[in-house]
Amino acid sequence: MLEEEVRLLWAASRKNNFDLHALEAQAPSAEDQLALVTSRAKKMVEIVTEQWFQIQHLEQALEIAKIRALEVQRQSSM
Repeated sequence: MLEEEVRLLWAASRKNNFDLHALEAQAPSAEDQLALVTSRAKKMVEIVTEQWFQIQHLEQALEIAKIRALEVQRQSSM
């Protein structure tokens, strides 16, 4: 009975060691992928931020154009 438990514990230990080595082998690739995804996400944030500023400027330009159009319309109706 005790010998069987020891055998099972050794088998579990070998499996855990194998799994650990497999995970350690995969870690560098996962770290590289994480760095790539992080870099892409940062670039996307920069692009979105720049586009937001462009939208704000376009909205301001549109409002100015509307005001000028109204002014021209008023002047031409007088």
